Amino acid sequence: MKNIAILGRPNVGKSTLFNRLVGRRKSIVDSTAGVTRDISVEKIYIDGIEFNIFDTGGLLDISEDILNEKVREKALKTATEESDILLFLVDAHQSHPDDRHFINAIRKTNKPIILVINKVDADSHNQLINEFYSLGIKEMVGISAEHNNGIDDLKEKILNIYKSLNKNEFKKEIKNLNEKSNSENENLEIKEIGDGNLNYV
Repeated sequence: MKNIAILGRPNVGKSTLFNRLVGRRKSIVDSTAGVTRDISVEKIYIDGIEFNIFDTGGLLDISEDILNEKVREKALKTATEESDILLFLVDAHQSHPDDRHFINAIRKTNKPIILVINKVDADSHNQLINEFYSLGIKEMVGISAEHNNGIDDLKEKILNIYKSLNKNEFKKEIKNLNEKSNSENENLEIKEIGDGNLNYV
């Protein structure tokens, strides 16, 4: 089973997206930044495939606040150690310098990232997506978690990454099996040579 983490600054709609994907209200949704401090996890199904999805505590603005730092560390730890697919959420109406900082941080994990541009609530908002190309994330999708717009497109991207991950893991497994088989054959050949009749008298 693959794990998905929702990451992003406060008040960009992480809990709203989490609840939308889960299909019921599980995380607190509040306009006050930083309400979600702990990590929530639920099972979801996309096209019959089971995933664990994490609603992280949020990547709070860069500051010297100790609590903010602990929340950031917890969210990043989830991303780096427990998750296979990262959804980085941004607000279509509010590009922020910290977005680039956090993107650069999670890019170091080498985990697949989908840049999810939330609050694209109307067709006229689609042009706002262009502002986020500069973040350098290949996989991007505009959604409205609140109004359920673009969620199917997001699920399709998640499935495509899931299939790609499984394909790479299968190739790796085959490679490991081939290497193990070659190693065993070499050991067998050495054993056969060693077991030969060395009595020349």
